[in-house]
Amino acid sequence: REASGEVTPAVLAALPKPDVTLSVAAPRVKALHRKLRDADVYFFFNEGEDPVRCEATVEGSGQAQLWNGVTGAIEKLAGTAGDGTVRVPLELGRWATRLIVVGPVPPGSEVSAVGMR
Repeated sequence: REASGEVTPAVLAALPKPDVTLSVAAPRVKALHRKLRDADVYFFFNEGEDPVRCEATVEGSGQAQLWNGVTGAIEKLAGTAGDGTVRVPLELGRWATRLIVVGPVPPGSEVSAVGMR
């Protein structure tokens, strides 16, 4: 507790490490993270009028995948892994969403490879 009620370096140091970071400032981008037994699931939503193109660093290990909730398609994302995190390209149009899963590809899935769109 900070007696002054201010956000000080001591307060910031006591906070947990974020599970999502973006390579650019994007305050209109929101992210939800759910941990499953064998995967990490991230739902990104751009609440703004401006498109966002950046790199997202997320917790998890394994293959980064872009899942399409409408078609059921799964695409492998080019990502860089290390220290329990994965860096993936993230492109969100205005008011757009993305579902990114980090973990094993589901058995029997037809998966294509993509970069940033």
